[in-house]
Parts: sequence; structure tokens; C-alpha cells
Amino acid sequence: MDEYRSLVDKLLSRQVRMEAARTQFEAIWQEIADRIIPRKAQFTKRNTPNQTKGQRATDRIFDATPALALDRYAAAVHSLVVPKNNVWHQVTSSDSELSELPRVKRYFEEWTELLFKARYAGNFDTSVHECFYDHGAFATMVLHIGDNGRKLTYSAIPMHQAYLAENAAGVVDLLHRKYPLTARQAMQEFDPARLPDMITRAARDTPEREFTFLHVCQPNGEPDADRLDYRGMPVAQYEVCVDSRTMVEVSGYWSFPYAVGRYSAAPGEIYGRGPAEIVLPDVKMLNEMNKTTMQGAQLRVLPPLLAQKQGILDAVRITPAAVNYGGVNANGQALIRPLESGGDPGLGIDLMDQKRRIVQDAFWNTLFQILVENKTMTATEAMLRAQEKGALLAPTASRIESEFLQVAITAEMHYLARRGLAPEPPDEVIEAGAGFQLDYDSPMSRARKAEQGIAILRTWEQLTPLAEATGGRVFKRFNMDKS
Repeated sequence: MDEYRSLVDKLLSRQVRMEAARTQFEAIWQEIADRIIPRKAQFTKRNTPNQTKGQRATDRIFDATPALALDRYAAAVHSLVVPKNNVWHQVTSSDSELSELPRVKRYFEEWTELLFKARYAGNFDTSVHECFYDHGAFATMVLHIGDNGRKLTYSAIPMHQAYLAENAAGVVDLLHRKYPLTARQAMQEFDPARLPDMITRAARDTPEREFTFLHVCQPNGEPDADRLDYRGMPVAQYEVCVDSRTMVEVSGYWSFPYAVGRYSAAPGEIYGRGPAEIVLPDVKMLNEMNKTTMQGAQLRVLPPLLAQKQGILDAVRITPAAVNYGGVNANGQALIRPLESGGDPGLGIDLMDQKRRIVQDAFWNTLFQILVENKTMTATEAMLRAQEKGALLAPTASRIESEFLQVAITAEMHYLARRGLAPEPPDEVIEAGAGFQLDYDSPMSRARKAEQGIAILRTWEQLTPLAEATGGRVFKRFNMDKS
């Protein structure tokens, strides 16, 4: 593989620069992971062969509220954006007039049905749920969309493995993934003839020995349109064995196979910033307050004992119903007394509750319960609450749809079309050269549209007095059958 020596050196050099560029982010992510989601705390504490996998990782957690808040965040975003039991998007024509034609409408309906059937035949549901944990914790999530020839496959890429770069339009179009494989796994994943000798020997002698690989996915500079292999594809893929600095696989994609979603992004920054970073000081304070309050409660329940220096007791038994002879003098005065600390654990509990509410608000926990708190509200009140929720969630939801789901669905459509599973387009679509667009119909998108329902309700409320005065003639101005 000497022909790729120069390319391998360039890719590994770029990896070094990408690692250095996100050092500050990794320090923040490590602090977040240590205190909120320790199973992902591998940014500045990478696993090494000498570390024991599966060791306890909750040493810095003294209050479970942030971790539970993140759990609820991931579950809520999942159920509101991509609910498994709902058709949460429709594929339609980008030409509004064309989309009204029955044959065209049916064509795009078939696309929608095909996508949902193929998507949930794979592991989309579990993988995207894992992504939403990264979205809440690290404000950046990465989903790989693949095709094994039988079904679509999905994989939530851990953030400690993924390194990103944007194009001039601010769209992520280049990704490095640095990840480990055992020698046995490498033999299964790649052509053994292209693997270095160190891996083939290890596969024979120590198959569980780990090696580091670098996966690179980037735009193919000048694809050859006459070629049907990777040289003609718009996206190039390279697999490099870092330990031996050798190329083990070169291939390509017809569309970028990684969907990247960010909570929000500061100007000039590639990685996102989100709620966990905002409340990190509160999470730290909550942990410290919990420790201090628990220590105060222990002092109140089991206080230190005060006794004379020259005591008459060899030992004091503090078990229930214990009898300590000599614990009082001849006059009945106690010779052993508890130390009164004077602390008030109740004050600490009140302060902790304030911090817990801040953390829960940051992860939308209280927002998701708006409609649950008052079950007796009227329909108008319910729609006003839904409008408020939709307005608050709109920026994040819109970004998930346009930046994350749009890329994922486009990749899915490419895979299905390459396998010959796409429905046959009608002549109208071919002649017009029309593209497609996605109309989202998830619970979150409907909450954003609640304002339309409120406007209709208010219109009818205003017209009701006029209808009584005119015998209902005012309502004849409205076409009830037209949507």
C-alpha cells in the first residue's frame, strides 16, 4: 500500500490538528460526563489496555437529578421528534402545483411508506435515542446511516470518537472517527490481505488485543463521472490503521452518510453548545450541597459524643437499647453528651431544590409537563399552553429537522434507490425535473403550529355574537369543507 503513504501521512496529520482544535471542548465534555452521564466519560480519560472496563464511574455524582433530567430529555425529544408509532414526516414534491396531481401524490406517498418500513426494520429507533443523550449532554450528536445489502443500518457515533469539519456554508461535510478494534474484529471488518502483519499475527496469538483505526469520510475532490467504483462517488472513505500507519480500505459513498445535529453553535465553532454546559456550575454546586447537607444530617442523627478526659467508661455503646454503666455520676448528671452542631439541614434541602429546578428547566423537564399539571384546563387553554411550548422548542426542533433529519433521510433515499427499491416516478416528475422536500408532522412540529389553531378558535369566538344577531348567516362566508 505504498501508493497511499503520502495520503495516510496527510490524514494522520489532520487528525492531530483536529484533536488539538477541540481540546477545550473535551475538557468541558469530560466534566459534564463525569457528573451527568458517566458511561460516556472518555474524553480526557481514554480507556487503555491497563484499565479495567466496567469499573464504577459514578464517583463524582452525589445527586441523581441531573442524570435523571438528561434521561427524560432524551426520552422526550425522541417521542416528540421521531415517535416510532407515528408517521412523523411526509415526502412531497418541491413543486407545490405538481404535488396536487394524483399520480405524483401517490408516488411520494410510496416513498414515505418505503422509508418508514426500511427505517424501522433496522436499528434506527435505538440508535437515534442514544444520539439524543449526546444532544442533551454535549450539544452535538452524530448518526451513521449505512446499508448492508439487506437492510438499512444505524449507529450512534460516540462523541469522544468523532471529529468534525464544516464547508464554507457551515455544513458538516468531513468527519474523522478514531476508534478501537480487536485483532479478531479487524479480520472480520477488512480484507485480511490488506491488514498489516502485526494485526494478522495478533489475530492468531492474541485475538483480543486492540488496535486503533481512523475512519475518514470527506468530499471526493474530482470524482470521475465515468467510473462506477469509489473514484466516481462524490464522497470518499478511507480506513487507516494508526498503529502501523497503513491504509487498509478505500471506498466511497453516493451521499454523506453521517447526520450531525447541534443544539446551537457559536460563530466560528464547529461543535455545539447546549443546556448541560449552561447548568454545569449548578450541577457542581448541587453535588457539593448534597454532600454537605448529608454530612449535616448525619451529625444531627448520629452526633459526636463529649466525655471527660479521664472517663470511667472504656467504650460507649451507641446501639439501640444499649446500657452504658457509669454514664452518669452519683447525682444523675450525664457524663457523656452529644455535640450540638447547630446546623440546619432543612436550609440545605431548600437550596438543593432550587438548583434541581434549574437543572430540570434546562433539560425541558418542566416544559414537557405543562399540559399534565392541570387536567381541568379548557381546550383554548390547552392550545395556548401548546403554543407556548412550541415557541420555546421551535429553534431546537427546527435545527434537528433541517440539520440532522434532512441529512439522514437523504442518505436513506440514496441507499434505497441504489438497491432498486425506489418507486417508479411518474412522467410528470421526470419531465419537470422536480425534487423532493420533507414536511414534518411530529408532535413537536404540531406544537409549533398551535398558533394556527388558536387563531381559528379566536375567530369563531369573535363571530359567535354576530352569528346570534344575524341568524348564523355570517358563517356562510366560510367554506367548511376546504382545508
